[in-house]
Parts: sequence; C-alpha cells; structure tokens
Amino acid sequence: MRRINQTWVSWVSVLVLLALLGLAVPGIGYTHDGYFHAYRILGLREALTQGVWYPRFFPEFSFGYGFPVLHYYAPLAYYVGVLPLLVGRGAALALDFSFAVAVVLAAWSMGWLVWRLWRHQTAALLAALTYTYLPYHLADIYQRGALAETWAFVWWPLLLGAVWEHRLVLLAISTAGLLLTHNLSVLLILPVIGLWMLALAIQERKVVWRRWAQLIGAALVGSGVAAFYWMPALLEMKWVRVGHERGSIDPTEFLAPLHQLSQLEPKIFLKGIFFHPVQMLLLGSVLVLLVLFWAHLRHRLLVGVMAGVLLITYVLQTPWAAPLWRMVAPLQWLQFPWRWMGIAVLCIAFLVGAVSTINRRMVHVVMSGLVGLLIATMLPTTLIERTALDTYRYPQEMWRIDQVFHSVGATWKQEFLPLWVRVPPDELYQSGPARPQTESPIRTARLLSAASNTIRLAVETGGEATLSLHQFYMPHWRALRNETEPLETFPLGDLGLVATRLPAGTQTLTLAWGATSTVRLATWVSLVTTLGGLLWLWRKQRRSVLVTLVAGGLFAASVWGYHASHHVEVIPINATFAERGWLLGWQPQSQSVEAGRPFHLTLFWLNRRTMPTDYNIFIHITRPGEGVPVAQYDGYPNSGLTPTTRWEAGEIVISREVVDLPETLSPGIYDVWAGMYDWRTLERWPVVGREDGRIYLGTIEIRK
Repeated sequence: MRRINQTWVSWVSVLVLLALLGLAVPGIGYTHDGYFHAYRILGLREALTQGVWYPRFFPEFSFGYGFPVLHYYAPLAYYVGVLPLLVGRGAALALDFSFAVAVVLAAWSMGWLVWRLWRHQTAALLAALTYTYLPYHLADIYQRGALAETWAFVWWPLLLGAVWEHRLVLLAISTAGLLLTHNLSVLLILPVIGLWMLALAIQERKVVWRRWAQLIGAALVGSGVAAFYWMPALLEMKWVRVGHERGSIDPTEFLAPLHQLSQLEPKIFLKGIFFHPVQMLLLGSVLVLLVLFWAHLRHRLLVGVMAGVLLITYVLQTPWAAPLWRMVAPLQWLQFPWRWMGIAVLCIAFLVGAVSTINRRMVHVVMSGLVGLLIATMLPTTLIERTALDTYRYPQEMWRIDQVFHSVGATWKQEFLPLWVRVPPDELYQSGPARPQTESPIRTARLLSAASNTIRLAVETGGEATLSLHQFYMPHWRALRNETEPLETFPLGDLGLVATRLPAGTQTLTLAWGATSTVRLATWVSLVTTLGGLLWLWRKQRRSVLVTLVAGGLFAASVWGYHASHHVEVIPINATFAERGWLLGWQPQSQSVEAGRPFHLTLFWLNRRTMPTDYNIFIHITRPGEGVPVAQYDGYPNSGLTPTTRWEAGEIVISREVVDLPETLSPGIYDVWAGMYDWRTLERWPVVGREDGRIYLGTIEIRK
C-alpha cells in the first residue's frame, strides 16, 4: 500500500479531536501563558487593522509604552490564531483555534513519519495518538498554555521525515516553519537531527556528500525564508533584557529527584519531571517488546537512535546532569530541563509506531490496548476550569492582568524590556517622583497625521526643543525634519522614551518606527530566498506554487478587507490648553458602537511643561445640544495608568481610554467631548477659544 487511505485520516482526526474537548468549553483556560498569547493575537489584529502586516512593535503593550514582542518572539502561531478574529470571533476562540490546528497537524505529521518508514497504517495511527495524548503534550495545551511549543510538535516529525526521504522542499518548509514557531524548539531538535543523519549514513554504509550538501542547502533555504524574523531577533537581542539574562534562571534548580519519576497528576512541577503511571506502563511495555522482537524490526538503527535520545532526555532532567547544565551554554538558554519532555514525547511516539509494526497479533492487541488506556486516562485532564476573556476591553484588560501578575507586555520576566528603561516595572503606571519643573520652548503645534507607530507634526519652537513620544526607545525609531532631514533619536529619562531634538524655528517632524540595517538585510534575504525558491519550485511542482500563491492571496485579501472595514483615521483636533499644551487629535476605535459595550478612543496630547501634581482627564458622551453626559470617563490618562507627573516637557502622550455605555441608551448620534481638570478643586484646564474647558472631538453612532 503506497498511500494512507481516507479511513485512516478520518480515524486520526476523530480521535485527536477528542483531545480538544477541553477547548470546546467557552472561555480561556487558567494556564501559565494562555492569557499572554491571547493578548498577543489581539495585538496582531490591532496592527492589521492599522494596516501593519508584520508589527515588530506593539504600541499598546506595556501599559501604553509599547513592546517589541514580535521582533523577538516567533510570530507564526499568532497569524494562525488571528484568522477567527478577522471574521468577528473572540480572542479565546482565536487562541483555541491555533492550538487545535497545531494538535491536528502534529498528529498527522507523526503518523506520516511512521507511515513513510514502515508503510503500516495501524502503527501510524497508534504513533499519532500517542504523540497527541502523552501528558506533556496535553500539559502544553491545558496547563502551560504554551502555544509556540505546541506548534513545534508539528515540525519535528516533518523534519525527520524530510531528511529520511530526501525531500528538500519539505525540509526547507519545515525549517522555516520551526524557526517562525519557537526558537528554543530549534535548539531541542538540532542534536536529534544530527544523530538521525549520522544513523542514516551508517545505515547506508557510506556518506553521500552530495546528498548531505543538498539537505544542508535545503535547511539553509528554509532559514533564509525565515531570516526576516530570526536574524534581527538574534543580532539585536543585545538591546533588551533577554540578551543579558542568561543565567537569571538556574536550570539545576529544576532537575528532578528520582523519587518524583511517577506522579498521578499530569502536571509540570517546577522542581521535577512528571511521568504519569500509564505513560510509564506504556514506555516499559514498548521497551520490553523492542528487546523481545528486535530481530523482527526494520530500521533498527533509527529505532536505536530514538531510544538513545529518549534516555538522554531523561538523564538531562536528573541531578546527574547538573554539571552539563552549568558548563554547556546552549543548555542554559533552555531555562527549564523539563523542556526536553517535548523531545521525549517525539521519541516515545516514534517507538510506539516502531513496535506496532511487529507482525504479531499479540503485539497489536497490547499496543492498541495501552494507547486506548492512555487516551481514556488523559481525556479527563483536558476538562480544566475556564473563564471568560473580555475581548471588548482590550488593551485595558491586558494591562490589568499585567498589574496582577507583576508582568510587563504580556511576558513573565520582562524579557523584551529595553535596557535603557530604568524604572522598575511595577512603577511604570504609578505617579512620578518629585522633580524640577521644566518647560518646552515649543510655541505652537499641529497634528498633520498619525498612524500605528507613526506621527507627523508641524511645530514652531523658540529654541532648541526636545520632543519625545510616549513609547519605549528602540534603535528602530526614526525622526525626520521637514520630511527629508534625518534627526538623531535617543532614549530620554528613566523611562527610556524615544526622543529627538529640534532646532529653533517652524518645521515639520515625523517620528516613525523604521528598519535598522539588520532588519533591511534580513528582509532582503527572505525576499530573495523566497522568490528564488518559488521560481525553482515552479519548474517542478507548479500546482504547489499556485496553491501557495492562492492561499497567500486569500489571506492578504481577508486582512485588507478587515482593515478597510474597521480602520478609522486619526482626526486632528489641535486644541490649545493655555500655557499647558495641546490636544492634538483623537481616534475612535469605531464610528458606531453598541449600547452596553465599551467605547474605545485614543487621544493624542502634547505636553508643554512638567507637572508637580496628577490631573484627571474627562471624556463625556452627550446628546446633541445637551450638556449633561449620558456616559463618561474620569480618571488619570491612559485608563488611569499614565499619571501626568510622568509626562515630560515636550512629550507626545498617546492615551487609550474606554467609556462604558449604558445598555439603556437610545440609538442615535451622540457628541464626544474631552478635557483635563484638577480632581482636587474640580477646576478645568482653560481651553483657548472655549469658556467651559471642554474640547469637542466629534460624534459617534450608538446602536442597539
């Protein structure tokens, strides 16, 4: 039999989908990283709404200071997850969708690997199910919420199969896929691939250098396709904490005492491996059958390699391996020894498939029974507690989660925090310390345009002025004076805000996230490699190229359609607060909002002088011609997280606000007003041209 039949595919799909029952419950699970991944998917959707196809910097993360998440973290899983959001679904479903696609594809890839080696459908089925239901794989989904690692399970078997069958295109695609999925999983699989290739060379009794060169070349092509991500992430790691924190976690603290080898709960304990007794029974049975029927196996050398790798992964998680963890630098990058459990899952599933090819009815019955027992035992563990995820209150709900967990930018250890940020993370959203009062020489300012990570102003200064943006500085920020003259950008103050200096006079200023020389080089490498690969493939597999282009075109069309239907331009206001600064403009998230839903808007301020006290902003929603608000927000700027004592003189502050609309509001057009006031005296800041201290922003439609 040369092909897997449709019945096999159906059985794998149905039995694997049972493992996803826990995702069918509405909401998001209480996992280690699930919330962070959901908010990153929302951040990607927000960027796509603004017309940014690959956002290296999420401006709303880190309490509105921005965070270079996708500059350093592999993006592929989030692009899969964003698809449900583009058709109006919630973030929890988007996260579950990405997990589900990864689990199904991983099962198919493991089944495919075993099938290509032994042409045995039962063995392929049992290997695929084992790969899915082993406790660590399920813990990645239901306890850790490790989206990227779950996606890594897809690529590992494909890489081994591509090397085995000399499938250069598949090897290139899988290499690119893994690099764009999870960089630590690349480190995990590299030694396995090396041993696998060595075993193939021994099995063939010679080293075919041309074959090896072609395989290495295909891997390099895949690396070139993904270079736009991994090259800047690697070479520019020095600018954020992750590039300087090797050793901040001591892996030896997480090595497992031998008495913890068996645990009933399929959970990861920070100090110890977990092995469910059923997993131990399955593995023990596999090893016994391997010994008994070793002579009946095909590809014994490959089976031996995978058994040896399995043993090594276990040893690396015991105190015996402590010297290795201290001496070998790449191991320290892995942080936690139990990450090797992912490779252990790969090896166990492979060995289950190998044993299941033995032509003995007893073996088939035993293996089928053990895999069935594994499924029956693990299924209840997928039914975890879940809670609602309020997509409508993004990013404010993300900021609240960061406050509760003492995290920044949807990361546990602030690993992407720029080095020049000297304020402790827990103080980013608190009132600033006492400091000398300074005033910017800016005389007039007018907003010309604004978009995601880009703002253009016309300003007049009476002397050299420092102008900053309420975003963390990275060397990618660019400043242009009068559209053509580059200006130096630099980190300002303890917050490390992006800033530039303007000479005296009337001029325009553009501040925008740009590309470093490394990013430009990496982008060109990816473009040239991808184009070259497609042209080469066109000569051999035109249908594959056409399918790829059609799929890419459909995705691009859906993103463009979503952008066209949801994007709202920034509206210039350019109102002046006497002696204090300017409200430059505003951007409603939508021009039409349902009653009972939160109304999101973004305000663009330019501060003229530092402030000794914190002031409140107000946003009022009123019926036309009436002064009494029917809904309002009163509090510190940026939903309470950017007190004015943090504002620098000459700083452009982007504050994201939310107004809760009562369900009882009747449909119609409403006016939106904003202003600033002293909450102690209730005195409003005076506005030039208005006596009531209110600034008219525009209108919104409220619908039922």
